[in-house]
Amino acid sequence: ERVLTCEWLAGPQLLDVFRESTAALPRPQAKRFGSWRRLYATLHKCWGAQIFRQGEFHTDPHPGNVVLLEDGRVGLLDWGQT
Repeated sequence: ERVLTCEWLAGPQLLDVFRESTAALPRPQAKRFGSWRRLYATLHKCWGAQIFRQGEFHTDPHPGNVVLLEDGRVGLLDWGQT
């Protein structure tokens, strides 16, 4: 038997941040990661761990499915194709 659970992740989508004219890293993520480069490196490591360690991975990785959470963490949306 399978159980589907959902949780609300509050914060702007990465796509919305890119659409802004400045495209500055939001303050919580700037504090946690320091730069866009380190944020991207973290996402890269995240997908690598999913593929090579866990065997299940997010198959729709685009900026609309990445949420920048208020506490500086990053959330991934839309796991429907794993």
